[in-house]
Amino acid sequence: MVHMDFQQHTTIDIPADRLDVGTWLFNMNDRDYQQVAKGHRALGTFVQDGTRGMVNVELMGGNLLVQHYREVSSSPSEIVMDSPQSSIYLGQLIPAKVGVRWTMDVKPLSASSSVFTCRVELQMSALMHALGILTATRHFVQSHVDEETIGDRKST
Repeated sequence: MVHMDFQQHTTIDIPADRLDVGTWLFNMNDRDYQQVAKGHRALGTFVQDGTRGMVNVELMGGNLLVQHYREVSSSPSEIVMDSPQSSIYLGQLIPAKVGVRWTMDVKPLSASSSVFTCRVELQMSALMHALGILTATRHFVQSHVDEETIGDRKST
């Protein structure tokens, strides 16, 4: 398996102790999600066996992704979501699987501001990684994480 890691940080004008990242994420509706990044297509939340979850549908670099996230851990300052078998449709046609771990956190910067971080980790087969090199996956995923981080800052 090949591991890829993408992250971005931004400053938000909210004290860290006034933001609960998990509550904010799970109170996001479909329209809010679509406004965060141009590749966001749909969002749905659920609770299964007492664990919160989320289904995200995204278009990134011409590839459609369907992620079934489950909450791994959550505190007011951080949430970790995992989708070990996300479906990716290369060119929106050819199905494959990738693992996605999505972490968002907020850390105090000053009494009135914080640093918000969005991190996406991908686990994929060597074949998927080779295909990703040919299709500029690293570029498209990092661009998406950059856009998400700025968009999330505006929606908090």
